[in-house]
Amino acid sequence: MFYDPENEEKAKNYAIYVRKSNDDPQKQVRSIEDQLIECQELVDRYKLNLVKVIEEERSAKRASKRPRFTQLLKDIRARKIDGLIAWHPDRLARNMKEAGEIIDLLDEGYLVDLKFASMHYVNDYNGKVALGITFVMSKQYSDKLSVDVRRALQRSLKEGKSAGQFKPGYCRSNLTGYYEPDESKVVGELTMFEIVRKAWEMRIDKVNLEKIVNFMNEAGYKRVIKKKKGLRAKKNQLMSAQKLSSMFNDPFYYGLLVQGGEAQNLLEVCDFTPVVTEDEFLSIQSIADIRRKRRKHSFPFRGLLICKHCGRNLTAGAPKGGGGRYLTYWCYNKECTGSSSIRAQEVIRVMGKILSNFKLTEKEYEKYLQATKKESFKIKQNLYKEKSFYAKRLKVLDQEIEELIEQWMFRKKDLDEKEKEVYEKNKASYESGIKKCQDLIKKVDRQLKELKPMDFKKLLNTLKTLSTSLKHGTGAQKDDIAQNLFLNLVIDGSQVATVSLKEPFMSMLNDPKILNGGPGWI
Repeated sequence: MFYDPENEEKAKNYAIYVRKSNDDPQKQVRSIEDQLIECQELVDRYKLNLVKVIEEERSAKRASKRPRFTQLLKDIRARKIDGLIAWHPDRLARNMKEAGEIIDLLDEGYLVDLKFASMHYVNDYNGKVALGITFVMSKQYSDKLSVDVRRALQRSLKEGKSAGQFKPGYCRSNLTGYYEPDESKVVGELTMFEIVRKAWEMRIDKVNLEKIVNFMNEAGYKRVIKKKKGLRAKKNQLMSAQKLSSMFNDPFYYGLLVQGGEAQNLLEVCDFTPVVTEDEFLSIQSIADIRRKRRKHSFPFRGLLICKHCGRNLTAGAPKGGGGRYLTYWCYNKECTGSSSIRAQEVIRVMGKILSNFKLTEKEYEKYLQATKKESFKIKQNLYKEKSFYAKRLKVLDQEIEELIEQWMFRKKDLDEKEKEVYEKNKASYESGIKKCQDLIKKVDRQLKELKPMDFKKLLNTLKTLSTSLKHGTGAQKDDIAQNLFLNLVIDGSQVATVSLKEPFMSMLNDPKILNGGPGWI
């Protein structure tokens, strides 16, 4: 008996799934529009009940990276869809996890029928075997393509060619593939290359980034970006401080092209025109290092002290004079009519007087619990977001190191010393990143466990010791106490005029008058 497609079991509700990703070679996979046309022909030919069309532009190389495909699997398990139409099995999956899910849906009866425009499928044990083989071949093709691409990139790098990274001031030759100075004219007589070279000269002269950004944009610098859909739609991207900082940290501009963890000296392999010398590049890095070392001191009470006359925050510093250096706060506003200036020791004395006046009753403790509950909820939200970020990063690093090991596993014996060094260096980098993410996740978990309010007795003892801790603690401990309890302190001349406390600590004071410069300060 010959097979008759007209007698084949049909599903009740069919969905069309079409996919095209950037890693698909143009000649190998048809466009989404072409896939849709051929899939629709199957619908019309067999008179199928089409309920959904799903288009996706994502790679199927890794599992759980396609949100629309993931939703499609959920719809199939919910029996909203029981028939699937695609151009080819590799449109559904190029990884074994999702390929296994498709076959599992067929085995369990959630999927009644599969139809492909480029091949025929029969829903029996022979058909499933053939489908499984096709999925394996699709994965093998995808893996081979990835290796071939990496090999091509490595070969291009050795020749001094890039994978297409944009470098301000340069363009890639369509004939040779090498970077050449961008000689296109913009506003005035300067070319793009000359604008970038002038920017480097300004940076060597220690001009700040903001002024260089303004110069470049006023001189006509722009990067024309074509949008993905519609070649006529273009966007002009101007220079920014962030992009400029990245440019000044890129050794490419003296002739060292870094890509995929490897480097190539362009001056040795092609006729490259650098913007600066290596010494000039290193001199700019030393400027950045000096600036990074000039970090502001972590003075306590930052943002808490306010000038009574102009309402601005006081500036902190430790000016020399008087036989020693004392931490002082003063109003830096030149237009301020007052002259607020106070030493840190006076601020600490006033804070200590207030802290020693705390009382704690059951009523105040209930207020403390309510305030802590609200604050704890916000902190927990931020900690969970932080943990989620580290977990996602850890997952990516695990996948990348797995790919790295798999890529080099069969070549270990044939590697030369330089290749082994590159491999070990990359592996160590991934392992370091993984260890860091794991440690950060553990830290967040500890913070979540410790995030609970103190019991009555412990809070009472803590309140009694706050004044002593503020007086004898480190700068960071002093600041931690002040930031958690005080809203602000208003400074008038060289004295504290008024103090505002956060709740529930405001209601814990024996004598609230002390907040307005009462006798307790003397």
